[in-house]
Amino acid sequence: MFKICIDPGHGSRTNGYIGHPGFCEGAQMFKLAQYQKEELEKYAGVEVILTRKTITDDPSLDARGKMAAGCDLFYSDHSNAADSSGNWSSARGVDIYSSHRKPNADLCARIGAAVSAAMSNSFRGTKYRDYDTGATTTAPQAGALDYYGVIRSAAATSCTTAIIVEHGFHTNQQDVSFLVDDNNLRALAKAEAQAIADYYGLTLADNPAPSGDTYTVQKGDCLSVIGAKLGLDWRDIAAVNGITEPYTIYAGQILQLSGGQPAPAPAPQPTTGYKIGDHVVFSTCYRSSTAPIEEHLTAARMLRNHGVITRIVDGARNPYLLDDNLCWVNDGDIRGYYRG
Repeated sequence: MFKICIDPGHGSRTNGYIGHPGFCEGAQMFKLAQYQKEELEKYAGVEVILTRKTITDDPSLDARGKMAAGCDLFYSDHSNAADSSGNWSSARGVDIYSSHRKPNADLCARIGAAVSAAMSNSFRGTKYRDYDTGATTTAPQAGALDYYGVIRSAAATSCTTAIIVEHGFHTNQQDVSFLVDDNNLRALAKAEAQAIADYYGLTLADNPAPSGDTYTVQKGDCLSVIGAKLGLDWRDIAAVNGITEPYTIYAGQILQLSGGQPAPAPAPQPTTGYKIGDHVVFSTCYRSSTAPIEEHLTAARMLRNHGVITRIVDGARNPYLLDDNLCWVNDGDIRGYYRG
């Protein structure tokens, strides 16, 4: 069994992306983490823990690190920012921060190479930062305390390796242009999962299947998606669990896959970054809350590129309904608030 704790950095509205209103580090890294989880779970014997279960979650740094107890790897997803000195917007590339206490230069080098290749930028190296001096070095220092709270907290647990991966700079137009595209995030997640699998000797499952007789609903799942994942007829899943039209399920709900009594569904939890009444601008949208990215529509095909959120379906791929029947959008489609 290989166990990894993925930490999508910050909260949903933290660190805006230059030139792309409505896009933030916290939201894009949350998306990336979902795709990483999806890719890693294609490998046999892998368990993935997420420090943020919904996009609005923002645990403390200490709490995030402590979730790594018992894991082989703590993996914190971020995008970087250059300081305001000099030509700050030109800085781009991938940085990885490892732990003085539990360094792993080989793994960091593999991941850095994979991420920079996917993003078509450069790997700027593995770094170690000291808590007491703030100094950054290219090699671990004996006795040094880790600067970053999530690394410090994770390394204090039984977790074997703790790293922060800076996926380019959100102060650089080229890196940001990559990070705001969902297709790019999916490709990035696949490259990272492959690098992790190569290092730890993971192999793809012959026929990815659920462990045991239950399945825990993930953010963005619907019954047809779950059926496709598990090779089951979604109608059978619905029947076993007593789910009828409109076939609503919630993130965190435990579904029975054969016989037995279905586990009770938890109360719906917010999984979105906007609220009913927000007037937002979008670049792409969908005809339903469950439509996959391949079925997106551009704003140019709609009557207008903005609308008021009138309904939210928690856990849906595209949770926001605009103007009652205009279209559905998700956080990645929204470019910011409408200013009139």
